[in-house]
Amino acid sequence: MSRLLTNLLLLKNNYLFIQYVSFENLIEQKKKTYYEVLMDGQKDRYSEKEKVDKWMLLFLQSLEALIHRLEQKYDVFKAKGGYLNERQKRIKEFIKSNQPIKLSDLVNNMPDISINTLKKDLQYMKIEKIIESVGKNKGTAKVKEDCDVMIDQLRAIDNKRLIKKIGAIPMEISEKVKENLRIILDLDE
Repeated sequence: MSRLLTNLLLLKNNYLFIQYVSFENLIEQKKKTYYEVLMDGQKDRYSEKEKVDKWMLLFLQSLEALIHRLEQKYDVFKAKGGYLNERQKRIKEFIKSNQPIKLSDLVNNMPDISINTLKKDLQYMKIEKIIESVGKNKGTAKVKEDCDVMIDQLRAIDNKRLIKKIGAIPMEISEKVKENLRIILDLDE
């Protein structure tokens, strides 16, 4: 019962990692030592002689060991590249080398995979924050990675289409956009 309460207290105090590694299992491995320090700490309970230092040390060492186990699990997870199966890894690589893409791009380039499977994989990868939706169209996706804007990513926009779509841009805003582009591209005036 005390170990169950310990787990509950850890969870309530935002030690959420406890749900991924077993505190119970660790204590079971150190059962003899655990009960010795527990009994030692309780023998003078409610008196001035009460000492819980040995139990506290064991508890903190156990937490440290659990954190170490969790870090080892995370390293294995990270080395595997997450929980992506081979098909999802293939989709991710396609998106990465052709981004941004639409669902139709995937369908056309991966005819061996059904559209429903592609949709489910994309949804999973969005939930796992591996890809993100971009643009107005819901079906446009790209691999989520931090990167600098490259010059070749800037696209020339047909001014007539832009004016038709959103109307004329006031000169003040236009100048601000130009100034920001100069800063981003590190251009002299």
